[in-house]
Amino acid sequence: MLKVLKAKFWRHFQLAEVNVSGTQMRKHALRRYAVYRIKVIEFLDLNALRDGLLKGHIRYAQQFRPPKFMAQSVRTVVLSYFALFVDKNGMDVIELWKELFPNHRMLVTDTWARIRPTWSTIREFRDRAGFHADKPMKFFGARYRLAQDNRIEEALREFVELMKFFLKAEDSGELPILRQNLTLCWMT
Repeated sequence: MLKVLKAKFWRHFQLAEVNVSGTQMRKHALRRYAVYRIKVIEFLDLNALRDGLLKGHIRYAQQFRPPKFMAQSVRTVVLSYFALFVDKNGMDVIELWKELFPNHRMLVTDTWARIRPTWSTIREFRDRAGFHADKPMKFFGARYRLAQDNRIEEALREFVELMKFFLKAEDSGELPILRQNLTLCWMT
């Protein structure tokens, strides 16, 4: 009996998946993009804070802790956000950009090809020492591997530039449906 129910459920799920229209898929992508946009602003704010600390423009609580160490604390959150954006179990923004900005698929693909070699280090850092804290050996191992990978800063810089590119593309009218239908996405 349970096998029959599972089979019926699975068949229904497959049929439902096949019957999703292009419009419904686009609406779903726009909803995901709306969430992404909120997280982008948070991410860019945190990255600007980190950058200000590193460059000495922000000297908050300098008597307690040097700005470069505060910047490392903020880096933990920035890199964890980075992983959230890229992770296929997270926001999967690489595919989202390709879907919503098809004219820029090659730009996304090329940038991702340069960033990808750092992905496992960034993901491990997020999972073991970022948003999560693992057992001490794994926690410190992830931090050590991150510190040893001199490609991380460049990957982060390229990712931020790509984000800014799409914010400008959105503002220049490449995604007019977002502003027009954002209210509808929330209501349905």
